[in-house]
Amino acid sequence: MATKGQYFAGFFANNGYTEIAGRKSFYVGPKVLLQPTADSYPVGGTVVINYTNGPNLTNDWIGIYKMGQVPGTANPSATWSYVTTAAGTKNFTGLPKGYYYATYLLEDGYTQIGEKAFFKVGDIVTDLWINKPVYTLGENITASWTDSPGIIKDWLGIYPQSVQTPNDQFTSYTYFDGITQGNKTITGNVNGVPSTTGNYYMVMFTNDSYAEVSNRVSFEVVGATLGTNEANSKTEKNVILYPNPAKPGQPTFIKSDYPIEKIQLLSAAGQLLYETKNVNDQKFSLVNENLPKGVYFVKVHTRKLFTLKLIIE
Repeated sequence: MATKGQYFAGFFANNGYTEIAGRKSFYVGPKVLLQPTADSYPVGGTVVINYTNGPNLTNDWIGIYKMGQVPGTANPSATWSYVTTAAGTKNFTGLPKGYYYATYLLEDGYTQIGEKAFFKVGDIVTDLWINKPVYTLGENITASWTDSPGIIKDWLGIYPQSVQTPNDQFTSYTYFDGITQGNKTITGNVNGVPSTTGNYYMVMFTNDSYAEVSNRVSFEVVGATLGTNEANSKTEKNVILYPNPAKPGQPTFIKSDYPIEKIQLLSAAGQLLYETKNVNDQKFSLVNENLPKGVYFVKVHTRKLFTLKLIIE
């Protein structure tokens, strides 16, 4: 075909124009090339995409999408711009941290041509957290994350705290099919959860490498006999945490059957965020105004130690 553009092949009945099968669309024209000027851009910076050899049809456009998203009406682009020449440069600003790709789309639609151009915004992009800061031996560990690179060979590694430079001396490794946002439960003592007590961390790596793409999440593994003094409110109704889930700025109330000696608030990574001592009461109000959305743990020290999960949504 001599004219560039979008076409379709149809199957028609009895020498007429009644279509009796689905259309097959295709594109005829040059192969466009997109190229970012860098692999990584700072938050607040300008993402620069060069393009060459474009068909320059009416209302062709370049869209910027998060990894894992497929262009379409259900998945709007993070930002976009029309192209009016066969080659040129487009600048994009205001992108939050994340992994992205640029793609060339035809005539105000969602038909993509050429190869995608990949880049990231921000230094450590992926947010990783686990379901609790302390585990007993053999207990499953559930990891959750957002904004991963989306590569099929991305993986989660567990290391002893003594290994500060990740290498092949990991406790375990787990693939998760390159899902950009989700969770994975790690089980078993063979390439799974740690088989000895101690302090560990989990981190995400990309594309079968040792390049860290997430924050490190620290946790502790204790022996089963050492955890008998720690209880969850679902099994022993001696401590109540409400409302839960809570909203930012909304106080969380703690009610105990025993006088409270100390309260600690920990992040999902096990970092101590807040502590108060000498409460000497059976009730306490915890203010959440500075807490972003996420999962936290509240340790209530009474006659026993109670660990409760708090969700801010």
